Amino acid sequence: PPMYHLDRKTLKENKDKITKHFQNFSKLHRELVLEEMVDFCYLTEDKLVQKTTFSNGKEIIVNFSEVPFYQNNIKVDKKSFKVIEKRSY
Repeated sequence: PPMYHLDRKTLKENKDKITKHFQNFSKLHRELVLEEMVDFCYLTEDKLVQKTTFSNGKEIIVNFSEVPFYQNNIKVDKKSFKVIEKRSY
């Protein structure tokens, strides 16, 4: 999620955006806060697409680029992220 330097002006100008980010990330943060990060890698040479893997098997692919990213039937929209649930059978 983005990090903000908050002051009254910034909060007033970005309150809706900040609230939306908070709502989007709160559940995910609660799920992963005690999980170990077991892997991190760049998926593109420009380093704008990154993948983090956690000990519970969840992976997060973050796309900081201006174009969608595709890999193994997974699409991550530009300037977005996707959580991938790894299932063990």
